[in-house]
Amino acid sequence: MDSCLASFDGTSLCYRYNTFKGRKTPFVFIHGLSGNRTAFKGVIKLLNKRKIPNLAFDLRGHGKSSKRADITVSNCAHDLHGILEEEKISKCILVAHCFGGPIALEFYRLFPENVKKIVLMNTTHGNPFTGKDIHPKITSILLGILKKSLKYHKPVRKRFLYNNCMLYKNKGMLHIFLKDLLANPTETYIQSLIAYLGNDQEDVLSKITVPVLILGGKKDMYISYKASEILHRKIRNSKLVMLENADHIPVIRNPELISRLLLDFCT
Repeated sequence: MDSCLASFDGTSLCYRYNTFKGRKTPFVFIHGLSGNRTAFKGVIKLLNKRKIPNLAFDLRGHGKSSKRADITVSNCAHDLHGILEEEKISKCILVAHCFGGPIALEFYRLFPENVKKIVLMNTTHGNPFTGKDIHPKITSILLGILKKSLKYHKPVRKRFLYNNCMLYKNKGMLHIFLKDLLANPTETYIQSLIAYLGNDQEDVLSKITVPVLILGGKKDMYISYKASEILHRKIRNSKLVMLENADHIPVIRNPELISRLLLDFCT
């Protein structure tokens, strides 16, 4: 059953915690930009069959959580901490995809005592252009445009769809992008992109002392596989797995493989 919680600033957060007797360290899933927690539905189904506890939540501005919210990496990390406190979870295994990566790293910066292990999938410690041959000035210009557009953007007041991301399993990335446009307000995209582009967690990487699994896709058109290699080089206690035929969403395309990698890593 879904649960709702008012975060530190009153933002309503929606999540689901599947707990099982005798199992104390849950997987905690953080989805990416424009998505929702159903991105992990296939993996969670397999974990539930094995009675392995897990928790997934909709980021602020996304899914069933409040659409009107101040989206920053720090705020999202504090949101998660509030949920863990509510559920009395003292240690967890963070599993983060895309925009969830910087949030997981920020969470570790703020609350390292609550993290047992980290899994970073199709993500980077900096902006999404990390690992690509794009001049930093382009990022700066794009960031400025986004901030200006947010300032003058009028919030759209309407009912948004709640997509089951597992229905994307065999769909192309363009189809998924267009579907996601109907799922969240424009402000969510703009604020999330600003947070991602302006993000820099490089100083956290050298301080990580827990085991880290890094998963990258060789065919990922959004996050370069080179970004995964950079993460691996900068995080000392890390393991890198490159998925040769994977695009940006292997967690949706092949939940069986991802769940197996997660369980192998945590055994």
